[in-house]
Amino acid sequence: MVVGNGFETAARSFAKAYKSPHLRLLLVDDTVAHQGGDALMHIAQDGVDSVAAEWMNTANGGADAVAEEDPIERVLSIAGDPIGANGALFDLGATDGLPVIPPTLKMVERFVAASGRKGDEIIARLMPRLADITVERIAANAIMAGCAPGAMPILVTAVQAMGAEEFHVNHVITTAHTLFPIVVVSGPIAKEIGMSDGRDLSSQGWGVNASVGRAVKLIMFNCIGDLGNRGATCQGHFAKYFDAITENVEQSPWEPLHVEKGFSESDSVVTVFTAEPLHMVDDHSALTAQGILGTFGTVAACSGTRPQFGRCEIMLIFGPTHANKVAEAGFDKKLVRDYLCEVHRIPVNTYPPESRERWSDWKQMLYGVNTMENATLPIVEEREDITILVHGGAGPNSLMAPGALNHRSVTRKID
Repeated sequence: MVVGNGFETAARSFAKAYKSPHLRLLLVDDTVAHQGGDALMHIAQDGVDSVAAEWMNTANGGADAVAEEDPIERVLSIAGDPIGANGALFDLGATDGLPVIPPTLKMVERFVAASGRKGDEIIARLMPRLADITVERIAANAIMAGCAPGAMPILVTAVQAMGAEEFHVNHVITTAHTLFPIVVVSGPIAKEIGMSDGRDLSSQGWGVNASVGRAVKLIMFNCIGDLGNRGATCQGHFAKYFDAITENVEQSPWEPLHVEKGFSESDSVVTVFTAEPLHMVDDHSALTAQGILGTFGTVAACSGTRPQFGRCEIMLIFGPTHANKVAEAGFDKKLVRDYLCEVHRIPVNTYPPESRERWSDWKQMLYGVNTMENATLPIVEEREDITILVHGGAGPNSLMAPGALNHRSVTRKID
């Protein structure tokens, strides 16, 4: 297997999951992929002899290059106080580095009961680890993250959503790109467990958001990612610890996200969205809907994000001030999407030639080498790739979250 040297641990995780732990790897410089086909061909030609030599070498069977097995124990006994337990869990690689609440069997049983399911029920088996993600394992991670039992239905549904093929959770946890899942909780359950819709900056509201988001990350680390292969990004950022939100339905002029997606208002629903770090949309000056949306379009039309290289979703998180100003002018969500795709377009000539070479086939066909000099392209390939919701309090500020290539958001109803 030919692998970039920054993805060696990820490759070994995949090999082990597919029952081929002794698969030999040819490691190449990660930057080669950005140098075009000629550089890749050169590496391939030079690597033929190395690959042949590895295949012929049966002296050690490749065993020295295989990570030790990391069996998941159902019960782990740790003597001592919570500080000692935290140290032991940290040494095992079972935490995110911050202090956790050690999950006792009694606490796990309480959280399992709150889920309405059996503890040994398997919710998913996800790459790269392909281990059983059971309800009790979700419960243990929820406890460590500081969740209340009422969060269990949200977390079980989030795991189900991340298991959808189009979400590509294996890529989220192994890529060098700074991706993370934003968890959007819609419907009555958000208020029932005390989630903040962005207006409440107190620890009470944001504490719930943070613990739910953190639990999702711990589940990814401990149940989905292999040891030594958890979040292989070039840079880290705090959103990777905890990012779970709910909508400000009371101050929104538009229908909630889950209603837009076909669920009833009384349904409780979870949406998982793969995102880069969020970008501020700061507009204190615009007096019209078109002016505000022009600012959104300028922020979204950033050549340094993945949507400019292929099909991606973006999430527009409107503050209520921006949302109501836009809605007062007659813009619903559909019209917002139409404006951003039809009016606020990006001049093709602003992209350097080497960037155009890495565009998707769709962009190459429509805006490739023979495109007119004054041609423009939309910020996303399809209007449905723009997710819109309202979150936050008063003030002329909003957020934009670029998505990831070929990742799709997934929405699931809480059973």
